[in-house]
Amino acid sequence: MSQPTIREVHVEFICRDAIYDSLKKWAHHNPQARMMLLVDSCPHCGRVLTPCNPQTRYAELGKTSPTGLHVHLFYPRHWWVNKLVYEQQFMMLENGLKTLRDCGIKTSHFAPGNWKFNKDTIRACHELSLLNFHWHEHEDNQQTVEWARKVYADMNFISAKGRYTHDWSIHHKHSVLVRV
Repeated sequence: MSQPTIREVHVEFICRDAIYDSLKKWAHHNPQARMMLLVDSCPHCGRVLTPCNPQTRYAELGKTSPTGLHVHLFYPRHWWVNKLVYEQQFMMLENGLKTLRDCGIKTSHFAPGNWKFNKDTIRACHELSLLNFHWHEHEDNQQTVEWARKVYADMNFISAKGRYTHDWSIHHKHSVLVRV
């Protein structure tokens, strides 16, 4: 049985040199895969997932791969973040798009971190012209997407189920292959 084609990579540790090197090599052989670039983190816990300024690397990836925005709006261990109102989510997405624009990247694709989102997330994406919404077909997401398909007919809801990975996972697999 063949493996499904990876269609998107959630890029979260681009500032780690070894992970970035593995990702660049993998992207060279998989140019169709969309790089979903993490540009924000939890505003309440102060934890930044990428410890350096990744903009140069984002710009490099944007020249060779299709890209999209990836923002963590909801954190499972931080219940207070799950109460982000529409305006807060809009601001986080808008800031993410600005960061990508500053790197010379334009996109209409968005993937929510941890596959957590709500109606306000989709509304903010629509307002910001992020009309290609990537999601995972979890049972708790199904009703929200069914609602959104009716309300926002001009949006595309792209299932990433079984067709996504993370940059650190690519690095781990690449490292294992190199050691063998």
